[in-house]
Amino acid sequence: MTHSYYSVALDLDRKNCLLVGGGEIEAKRGIPLSGISKIDTVHDKLFLFDLDGELLLNEPIRDFHGAMLKGCDECSDFFGHSADISVSSVGSQNGYSSILIHSESGLAAFAHASDRLEIRELDRPEALEKLNALDKRTAFGTLRGPFDPDAPLFIDYAEHLQLYDQTDRAPVAHDAVRY
Repeated sequence: MTHSYYSVALDLDRKNCLLVGGGEIEAKRGIPLSGISKIDTVHDKLFLFDLDGELLLNEPIRDFHGAMLKGCDECSDFFGHSADISVSSVGSQNGYSSILIHSESGLAAFAHASDRLEIRELDRPEALEKLNALDKRTAFGTLRGPFDPDAPLFIDYAEHLQLYDQTDRAPVAHDAVRY
């Protein structure tokens, strides 16, 4: 048996960072993440839907800014270029996903699964470009250091401290956990 490994980037836009970034949804609103089937952001509002499609939450995005991971604002890679394949709901009508292929491996994986997929052209490719441009503007406006698309994924502690000391993104001292 042959095993193949592929990396898939899921649309990590601000709405998903909100869920990843904190307990705002579960702790402060009593909505378990396991009960959410759809997340949407429209006109600066966050909408959450349950497994039956019923609306669970409709609140302004600004109410959640404290829950977002600080690094989400600095990420300019909405398309997930470092992955073999990116999957998003942006650019497709409800019930469909947009798939972007970034590598030969991604193309091979897509070809392998294509007979089990309903494949068609994107409904709104301009929506992907628009959100990507917004993501870049936000990132470039937030990033403290120079933008280098070829830089390593992570920066070392000393560089982070130099760039972010005395900001809300300053490193936080904590005791190491020992198991």
